[in-house]
Amino acid sequence: MTNTEPVQQTLQLMVSQVEQEERATSEKKRAANELSRILGQPPVFPDVEYASAIATLPDEYYGHQGHEVIRLVLEKRKRANLGSATVAEIHHAMRERSCEVLAQSRRLVQRLCTLTLSFAERAR
Repeated sequence: MTNTEPVQQTLQLMVSQVEQEERATSEKKRAANELSRILGQPPVFPDVEYASAIATLPDEYYGHQGHEVIRLVLEKRKRANLGSATVAEIHHAMRERSCEVLAQSRRLVQRLCTLTLSFAERAR
């Protein structure tokens, strides 16, 4: 078996450098968007506005029950003026943000979404 540790270390270094460069680029894009706002123009980089509006921490949903995660996803989308979320988008958010047990089954997430939304309707 070959020793792949040096290659793995090089890969980790490259990934770290790319992440730093992406953060710097995002900061510059946000600054450019702010200048556009000052000039009364639309953002030059709307993709940055979208990403920052719905950005989450890696473990943001850890320890939350399924219906709480759905509510958090929908509230975040509402604040970003993104409208409702599809079951696939909620499932993706659960998978990506440490809600692994529920996210293992797309069918379970779909059922949970249906139940959560029906309870929300009754509460109105």
